[in-house]
Amino acid sequence: MNVIKTYQLYLNTKSADQGSSSNCTFIINPPLVVSHTNNRFLMGVKMAEVPYSFNQLNSEWVTLNITYNGNDRTITFVTGNYNAPQLAEELVTQIVASSLGLLSTNFNITYDSTRARYSFQMIGTGANPMVLKFGSNAVLGTMFGMPIDFQFTTVAVISTNKINVNPVTSIYIRSNTIKTAATYEEINTPFKTSNILAKIPVPLLPNSIIYFRNDFSTELIANQSIDTINLFVTDNLSNNTLDMSGVNYGIMLIVEEIILPEKQETDKALPVGPNDSLTSQRDTLLNELMAKKLRLTAELNAKK
Repeated sequence: MNVIKTYQLYLNTKSADQGSSSNCTFIINPPLVVSHTNNRFLMGVKMAEVPYSFNQLNSEWVTLNITYNGNDRTITFVTGNYNAPQLAEELVTQIVASSLGLLSTNFNITYDSTRARYSFQMIGTGANPMVLKFGSNAVLGTMFGMPIDFQFTTVAVISTNKINVNPVTSIYIRSNTIKTAATYEEINTPFKTSNILAKIPVPLLPNSIIYFRNDFSTELIANQSIDTINLFVTDNLSNNTLDMSGVNYGIMLIVEEIILPEKQETDKALPVGPNDSLTSQRDTLLNELMAKKLRLTAELNAKK
């Protein structure tokens, strides 16, 4: 495949035409259009600087069902980034605030850094058990090292697994307007076609800057014209949009127009995989028609 034209797009979410840093859209004017019907675009995220402004414990995972002495409650953690002692303290704070008649002195929840596990114990409450229902909140279960519901009384219970108070290990930059031709994922859903543009590891502490550089990867996309670019971020825990807390990030995209091999005729929609929906097929066809319209408009304007 021969590259005949390269575009470098420097985008910052603070300058987006629509939306916020969590989910925004840029209008590309003039749009990028392939110069021949048999040409295609390759696209890749070359660089990104993403502030670690999101929360390890975000609003999607903050509720926990509990039961004490036959009384059910739902407690809500404050969103944020916690170390192990802080997370244990937050659990006690929210239980005490749930009107069960318990005090912070009724709990001994400690963190053993040697074993990376919590110890859960009630004090001065007799045989009445406290039940924490982590089975319905997998992320909190991971953070506390307890994958299932469990109960504890005056006899200490140790976390089944090692705790992980930083379950977000990577973020994904995605787009609803760039149609990748052969990207698939099985991160948080069954195997399906994907809108991921880049996976970025999260090896740093909160409130730092995550720097990403990609020296090798571009991908064939179905778009024959690019007039808008939507960007949003998810993490490895959910496909829902990640809240960037109003903090902006920058990204550099590389777009290359290529000539496909002679026998690889593509003057029609790209093949659709077995997992693609009818909506994906429709979007691909609309992109083809838009590209042809833009080429004809350009030719007419050139003749004036």
